[in-house]
Amino acid sequence: GLVAGPILVSGFLTDAWNNVQKDIEREIPLFLSGLSSTVQVTPNVLQAVEDEAQALRAGGPLQTWLLKVFLPRCQREGFEALDALTREAAALSSSLGIVVFLIGRMWQTGGAEWRKAFETAAGNLEGVLDARVLGQSIGTTAKGSVRLIAVITLGIIVMIVRTPALANVVQQPVVQIAYALIV
Repeated sequence: GLVAGPILVSGFLTDAWNNVQKDIEREIPLFLSGLSSTVQVTPNVLQAVEDEAQALRAGGPLQTWLLKVFLPRCQREGFEALDALTREAAALSSSLGIVVFLIGRMWQTGGAEWRKAFETAAGNLEGVLDARVLGQSIGTTAKGSVRLIAVITLGIIVMIVRTPALANVVQQPVVQIAYALIV
């Protein structure tokens, strides 16, 4: 328990954080696709970001970050907020960092040519993220299988420990350490 407990807690925390990142990255292609279209007709980049953020899943991590962190800081601090926001976004997800960088450049430079460059870059990033999401779903399925095997193994160990004929063997520290390593 002393060995397996911290490993399990760490695993659950890592999984929770990975799920947040996956949720963000799952919504980025939809956001970029909409933003690419919206900036063609809306000259105000921040307004376009807000419009597209509103179209995302209500209460989702990407929508929340855009509406409660990104937009307020950009509106309050202007261009000076972009470097810090890009670093913060990259800490959440490298793909989100790229998105913020692209939005920042489009906001700073403007013009039809940058909008076209944004559309091209957004399309490329969408393709990468779609492939990543597919790979992550396959990985999630594999993790579930590994967890199932671990639970079955733990169940078998519990059955062995409760067997009266093996009670003396199980009491030995070497056997207990081996059980901990197996789990």
